Amino acid sequence: MAWSVHQIDISLTLSMGDSGSLEVIAGVKFKYHHGSPEVGPTYSHGGLPADPPEVDAIEVVSLAVDLGDNKREELPLTLAICEWIAETVDVDALAEFAAVEHKLIAADLGD
Repeated sequence: MAWSVHQIDISLTLSMGDSGSLEVIAGVKFKYHHGSPEVGPTYSHGGLPADPPEVDAIEVVSLAVDLGDNKREELPLTLAICEWIAETVDVDALAEFAAVEHKLIAADLGD
């Protein structure tokens, strides 16, 4: 099973209770396995089932507020915020991003 490491910035809204909310950008690093199709039977085995795509090891590597004009203010990473982001991030969107990035890299290597 071949894994690749990807990183993406994700826009999130943090609820601040009575103080409102805060729009932040989280840098998320994760591992991705693109899966493999079913393998038919051969002389050495009776076939292998398909291996679905998988996202694992989601890690928050940065957190910032977008100040506009390509400026950011970095925020401290607390364990609670990192756990919340890792648990609530859209895993399917991460897999889709990684699949597209994988195809782009493969196309570049083919040139």
